[in-house]
Amino acid sequence: VPDTSMPLKNAMFLMNEWVVIAFIGIVFVKNIWLKLFYIYSLFCMIFNIPHYSKSAFFVMHTIMLYLIFYQLMVDKFRRIDIFLNTLYFMMIIQVGMMSLQKFGIWLIYEPVGNGIGFNNICGFMGNPNHAGAFLALCLPSMLRKKWCYSLPILFWGLFLAKSMGGIIPVIIGLIIFGFYKF
Repeated sequence: VPDTSMPLKNAMFLMNEWVVIAFIGIVFVKNIWLKLFYIYSLFCMIFNIPHYSKSAFFVMHTIMLYLIFYQLMVDKFRRIDIFLNTLYFMMIIQVGMMSLQKFGIWLIYEPVGNGIGFNNICGFMGNPNHAGAFLALCLPSMLRKKWCYSLPILFWGLFLAKSMGGIIPVIIGLIIFGFYKF
């Protein structure tokens, strides 16, 4: 139960939602790397009790929708190359936008305020955590012959996002990929 002052009925609804989210992600997604990323994200959301909020829950919903979209696209295309190429070029655009923001060039929108939490480098996403998660989801597009040489671009984007929510899944994904490949 995230909050001791929460009524038991609300806590049961919350647990039911967690179970449904876990079930959808684990059963629906077929890619082992994405399943592990999803389980890690769910684990972080559930056990981040002192800082649990509805925004953490909405981020988990966003990740779930990204994964469902990914799985639908993979199932739809017989040639996965088209989807992976699209994902790769979306990642290049995202990292390019983040690089421009790093050097003070804001094309789409202007940063608001000057305090902590403002001027975050997030590319087209609204939050550095979302940017890191998006870049982590782009990792499978780079684990192909001739495409793996551009992994430093992904690492640069993760460095700019400064989000452990993207760095840790990429490290875990690379370890698992290395384990299965070699």
